Amino acid sequence: MRAFEASMYRAKRIPAWSFSIDNTLFRTEAVKRAGGFPIEDPASADTILRKNLFKLGYRWLTDSTLISGHYRKNFLEQLKHQAKSFELARYSWSSSPETSSAPRRFISLLGGNPVHVLNMTLQSRMLRVPLAWYTLRLQRGLYLALPHENKAVRAVPMDDWYLTKFVRAVTSSRRSVRGANGEANNSHSADKTCTWCGQRAGFAYSVPQDWENILPKLRPGIGRVFFACSDLHAEKIASKIFKDAFDYVTFSPPMRLKPGGT
Repeated sequence: MRAFEASMYRAKRIPAWSFSIDNTLFRTEAVKRAGGFPIEDPASADTILRKNLFKLGYRWLTDSTLISGHYRKNFLEQLKHQAKSFELARYSWSSSPETSSAPRRFISLLGGNPVHVLNMTLQSRMLRVPLAWYTLRLQRGLYLALPHENKAVRAVPMDDWYLTKFVRAVTSSRRSVRGANGEANNSHSADKTCTWCGQRAGFAYSVPQDWENILPKLRPGIGRVFFACSDLHAEKIASKIFKDAFDYVTFSPPMRLKPGGT
């Protein structure tokens, strides 16, 4: 497991929005205001609490430079723990629950991109890495592919802090698709139009590597790279991608009754 996570950390494949109940410092008063730790789903207490805190205007921030290790005794223990978690969970959480396609599920079932596994093996210099990786992924893929009663897929809750972070990361990736004379830099970019307004696009933007696990489905055909005529329209596109992928939660102040009201 150390080899898996070390490789993913170095390759920036751990999502920028990762969070966990295990390595979080909580404000006791904030948790109490949110109703305490939810018992609705034992395996998703952190995700449900996160949404409740967002509704109250709190932030849930992760310092990705801090590493906490709480690994199982051995691989068999990890395999059992993962199976138990799947069985207990009422929900599985996704950053693109409505866009998961059959080919993507099949690739995931087989263990994902084999290049990632090869890199992990070379970096760790452990030949048992592929066997462990594919065993865990096959277990997860088979469980998610099978029908289960009283279980549902939900979108991961996000707030405006993460939205701003994502939009800034996307707009900072801007690169021109036209030269100084206004001509397209290559034949492939000559016919590109703004994804938002349909006018001729002057810039290309990309979803950052550590956000690639969301599926940009603004419209059929848009992938990791999209085109826009301005930063303003790029911001609108990025915002829609974000809100389509996640459960966007805004601050909902509690209603107060006026004196004498009912």
